[in-house]
Amino acid sequence: MKKSILALMLGATLFGSCDIERFPTYNMADEQIKNDPAGNLDALLNGIYAQLKSWSDPMHRCGEYAGDNIVIRGSSTDAFFEFISYSRTPNNYRLQSFWDSGYKAIAQASNIIQMVSEGQGTEVDNALGECYYVRGMMYFYLCRAYGRPYYQAPTKNLGVPLVNGTPDNILDLQLDDRATVEKTYEQAINDLKKAEQLLSVNRGP
Repeated sequence: MKKSILALMLGATLFGSCDIERFPTYNMADEQIKNDPAGNLDALLNGIYAQLKSWSDPMHRCGEYAGDNIVIRGSSTDAFFEFISYSRTPNNYRLQSFWDSGYKAIAQASNIIQMVSEGQGTEVDNALGECYYVRGMMYFYLCRAYGRPYYQAPTKNLGVPLVNGTPDNILDLQLDDRATVEKTYEQAINDLKKAEQLLSVNRGP
């Protein structure tokens, strides 16, 4: 009996001490992506769309809450209440989520565009079209939120920084200066036109 228990314990120790490197289901190894970016496009695209989940909620709220479609009686301690009371502050964490998720989606879309070449087939080109579409849409909405309307001196008023890819130093992040509203719209329009050229597959919802 003692020998059996000892053998079981030894077996459990051997199996328990195996050096297996595992990534969470939502992570991929750097080498896996770089060795075959086109083969991992579906997973990479899912990463972009995951950013849109946390981007879309404040995007709708920051526009609608300041308009006539929403009525809230009383007050609230939620940062969204600043949108209703027109008292937005720079450290509003809801706006921070809108900004951060938008730029993460831009970075991920840009990284795919840089890694994957066009002309490898309809499916690959369509995926690149999705990347261009998402990037163009992000710049459009970010500029509308943080810039002046286009008709108000677009060559002088500031839009948002144009950061097409993950910056080299993300620990000491230094973004480019804000581009003008005109330049931001130019980026968005060019991306959306490119997306129109490349998108040909209806992938459904």
